[in-house]
Amino acid sequence: MKKIILIVVLFNLNLFAINNEDIFLSKLVNKIHKEIKYGVGKKDLFFSDEILKYGFGNCGYYSILVFNELLKNGYKDIDSVFLETYDGRKHNVIQVRKKSTHKLVTLDATTNVYYLNGIGLLVDEPKKYKQKIGESTIKAYSDYSFWNSIKKVWYFPYKDAFVLQNIKKIYTNNNLFYKIPNNVFAMFDYNYSTYAATKINLTGKIKFKVQFKKSNNITSIVIYPYSFTSYPKEVKLLCNDNVVYNNSDIQLRRNLIVINFIKKLKCNSITFILGKFKGQNRLLIRDIYIYGKTNKGR
Repeated sequence: MKKIILIVVLFNLNLFAINNEDIFLSKLVNKIHKEIKYGVGKKDLFFSDEILKYGFGNCGYYSILVFNELLKNGYKDIDSVFLETYDGRKHNVIQVRKKSTHKLVTLDATTNVYYLNGIGLLVDEPKKYKQKIGESTIKAYSDYSFWNSIKKVWYFPYKDAFVLQNIKKIYTNNNLFYKIPNNVFAMFDYNYSTYAATKINLTGKIKFKVQFKKSNNITSIVIYPYSFTSYPKEVKLLCNDNVVYNNSDIQLRRNLIVINFIKKLKCNSITFILGKFKGQNRLLIRDIYIYGKTNKGR
C-alpha cells in the first residue's frame, strides 16, 4: 500500500509540474488567507497595514495583500485580475509570472487556492481548475461552474486605489513643451486622446514637479506613453525631493509604464525625471495616473 501511495504522489507532482516555487507561493496564499477574515471591508483601505488592522475584507483586500507580498519578494510581472461570470458572480484574484519557469499562475487567498495555471488557460480550459494546491473555502468562486462561466476579465498591473487629482501646481520649463493642447498639463487631464509633447530634437532629460494640495499616501504610478514605440526608457521619481524610484531600462507592461511601491509613500510632491526617449527623441506622453489616498488634514 505504501508503494502505491508513493507512486500516486509522484505521478501528481509530475503531472502538475510542482516545484519549490509553487510550494512557496501556495504557502504565501495560505498565510494571507489566515491573516484576515472574509467579510465586508471598508471602501478606502488600500494598504496592507490598514487591512490587517481592520481584520476583515472581501476578495479585493485579499488581493491587495497578495500583490504587496509578491512585490516584497521581488516579483514584477503581477496582475490584479477581476472576473465576472454570466450569472453575476464577481471575483478578484492575482496572476503572477513565476521566476523559475516564467509560467503564469493564479493566487486566490480569498478561497485559499493556488492554481498552477494562469487566468487565460483557466478560462479557456476550465477543467484545469483542478490543477491546484489547497482546498477551496468558497466553492462559488473556485469550482468548475465558476471557471466555466467567465464572461469578462480585466487585468490591472497596478494596485487598486483612488486616482489622486488634488494637484495644486505643476512646475517645469514650459519652453520645452508645445502650447495647449500639448503642454505639460495634458498628462494630467485624464483624457487619452490628448498628449503632452516636448519640442523635437531636445537633448537631455525632461523634469517636472507635481505639487499636491494635501499630502497623499501613494500606491502606484501609471504612465500612458504615446505608443508602445515612443516612451521614456529612463524614469526617476522623487517624493518630497527624495529618490524613491530610478530605472534606466524601462520595460512596458501591457503597453504601460507601471511603478508599484512596496512601502507606503507619504508625498506632498512627486518629481518626474524622464530620459532616453525611445522612438522620437522627445517626450510624448498621453496620461499619468497617480494612485493612492489623500491624507486627512494637511
